[in-house]
Amino acid sequence: MKTLKYGGSDATSASYMKKMRDDAANDTTGKRRVTLDHLEIACQDIISGKAFQMAQKGQFDTKRFRPSRKILVAEDVHAYVEMRARMEGVETQWKGPKAGTIRHDKDMLNYLEALVVERYGSRQKTKNSPSTVVDEIIDKLSPSDQLEVRKALEYGKQAARELNVARELLRKMTGIDLNSVKKETTIEELLGRIPTSIPEHQEKIIHQLLKRLTNTNFLAEMGLIYRAGRVKMDYGSGTELVTPDEMSTLSKLGKFTLN
Repeated sequence: MKTLKYGGSDATSASYMKKMRDDAANDTTGKRRVTLDHLEIACQDIISGKAFQMAQKGQFDTKRFRPSRKILVAEDVHAYVEMRARMEGVETQWKGPKAGTIRHDKDMLNYLEALVVERYGSRQKTKNSPSTVVDEIIDKLSPSDQLEVRKALEYGKQAARELNVARELLRKMTGIDLNSVKKETTIEELLGRIPTSIPEHQEKIIHQLLKRLTNTNFLAEMGLIYRAGRVKMDYGSGTELVTPDEMSTLSKLGKFTLN
């Protein structure tokens, strides 16, 4: 079993959980122990694939529980907790832990990362492949830094996919050859090439996209936030996904009023 270095010794997910439970021993309310119980159940069900089966059976969103995913982040546990709460109804005891709680709890983050390393750390890769080199570098970091880097990589991949979709959408909508646009081209010059109107059905598509990009609850599920005219990560490095200039351009095309 692959382990993480913690306090000068090898640490497993079990040792992180034991530390959290020992720290919670003096909690007279018992809330911390319940939270830890739920955290442990959620993580094991997600990693084992049981959560995916539960979501399929209950017709819930399965995207955070798919067996093909090789990451376990706070938002995954949050999604599991919400699924259990909806399954059990008003009498449910599944009130946490929520993503925000986990992200601000170093021990919980270490526990998630240890589970990821134990479950996926020894998977086979081609020698000297880019992914192998990256993993070797990440493995040298502290547990908390490992988690932050892996989350950033996951969000980066998602942002790259969405950027490609946005580029293709702009190409089709505006007729602009993005490959011919010079690097020094300003936003104002680029806007000048965009037609003043687009087909109504495309306008509606952009309008709906902007509704999602400015919806706080929708973005929070992916660890994002809309603030000061931009969509960015709500924590960590605060990397931008959509800049104010890009939001402004889309709002003009979709006839959408930004707050």
